[in-house]
Amino acid sequence: MSLHGNSVEERIWNYLYEKIGNKFGVAGLMGNLYAESGLIFNRVEMLCLKRLKENGKTYTDATYTADVDSGKISRAEFLNPLPGKVYGYSIAQWTSTNRKAGLYDSAKAKGVSIADEENCLEFLLTELNGSYKSVMSVLKNAKSVREASDIVLKKFEVPANMGTSVQEKRASYGQNYYNKYAKINGVSSLGGNTMTESELRRKVATWLDSYLGCAEGSAKHREILSIFNNSRLCTRYTMTVNDAWCATAVSAAFIACGLTSIFPCVECSCNNMITKAKNAGIWIENDAYIPKVGDVILYDWQDNGVGDNMGSADHVGIVYSVSGNSFVVIEGNYSNTVKKRNLVVNQRYIRGFIAPKYSSKATSSTPSTPSTPSKPTTSTSTKLNSTVKWKGTTITELNVRKWAGTENATCSFSPLKANVSVDVCDSVKAKDGSTWYYIKYNGKYGFVHSSYVRSTSASASSPATSSSKVEGAQNFNKAIAGTYKVTSSDGLNLRLGAGTSKGKILAIPSGGTVKCYGYYNVSGGVKWYYVAYKTYTGYVSSQYLKKQ
Repeated sequence: MSLHGNSVEERIWNYLYEKIGNKFGVAGLMGNLYAESGLIFNRVEMLCLKRLKENGKTYTDATYTADVDSGKISRAEFLNPLPGKVYGYSIAQWTSTNRKAGLYDSAKAKGVSIADEENCLEFLLTELNGSYKSVMSVLKNAKSVREASDIVLKKFEVPANMGTSVQEKRASYGQNYYNKYAKINGVSSLGGNTMTESELRRKVATWLDSYLGCAEGSAKHREILSIFNNSRLCTRYTMTVNDAWCATAVSAAFIACGLTSIFPCVECSCNNMITKAKNAGIWIENDAYIPKVGDVILYDWQDNGVGDNMGSADHVGIVYSVSGNSFVVIEGNYSNTVKKRNLVVNQRYIRGFIAPKYSSKATSSTPSTPSTPSKPTTSTSTKLNSTVKWKGTTITELNVRKWAGTENATCSFSPLKANVSVDVCDSVKAKDGSTWYYIKYNGKYGFVHSSYVRSTSASASSPATSSSKVEGAQNFNKAIAGTYKVTSSDGLNLRLGAGTSKGKILAIPSGGTVKCYGYYNVSGGVKWYYVAYKTYTGYVSSQYLKKQ
């Protein structure tokens, strides 16, 4: 029979379910196969590759398999890669000479690769229906994933360590497959699942969030490293508990979620991750970019906050949530643990973003967002004004979209560069509550985020140039969040950072109100609140504010 499914694991699930007919049994078996090989059909036991290299023969999974297929590695050498030694191969890590011989002979008889998916699965079923009938019986009648997983572990795979922790771990892998493919809603009769783009994005972020608080050196930390190392998608280095592991944690999330096809950046190096993202066309280096959940953010801790950050990347995380211009990132190796960080768009130290194309993997669509009609309307059917209200200038390069919100498509004249004059006709709220301007540019209309357009009339206040960045807030206190009134009779300067030496954005008049969300920095013993004023964000001295 031909295999069917959108991914390796889905093809495996579909095939096994048709043969076994019990979802608990399929999940328990797949959890063990994942533990053995990461569900990789050409997987060569790592110890085998290491010992061969010590003997002057360097291979990868792919080159070893190719030499077996071509005959360069003989049948005898495949069974015993080194004299008297046996090592595992393929999805079930078949190790004994008798079992490996069965796999080898089956492939040669059919004229297919030793790592052919269909042949390997058929050989697996031949074993289960033959020498391992007792195991197959349990798989067909299991009442839980754990029951099925334990019988495969103890009677089919039989590794050296079959202790309680190993049993629990393999059962947890199986449970993940059960949760993914055995649900009633949104699942085909063969076990395939449907997910929207939004659900896929959330899946990656939620996976890493399940390790929140995981400390370096802990069992959870070792689990992340194991997922990365076992994937063999980055074979140039094997991670240890002593290595910096931020990139490894991000990579593990995509590996565990089965989304490496849209994230061809599996790496233990942040800079290599960027290089691979650029090659794949998913690297974003735009200060105005508002990230989405599931995007990957890179940092450069040496950024001086002026101009474009083009430095070497030092750290990486996954965008966990987004609200207007603010967003939360979850990161591995943040103070040697998995932890969350609060940021704002264009904050200092942001190197750029990797934007995997989740839409290409979505198997269920969400309602499409409308294009801008000739006479656009808001969600309440109130017509947008198309007459120019005021003129503005873009603060930085930014996207122009067909409707308010980053989830909507960009217009044909997008993006606009920094310092471009636009006509602002109206404003509208996006789904996330952020304000977007309805603009006119060269006779065409579109929507831009309000934070990146300043009124031309504000130029007299000497706003900061588009090459300047607002520094990141280092402190948070929920108690100071709220609306404040400027008490100074001379007004109050909104600045790029804490302290009078920081660049001035504009002057807020006496009596003007600002919104603080609890973030602040300290300069000269004075707290400088990070605030929002109309369409601007920056820092003001708390000495001249009164809470409303």
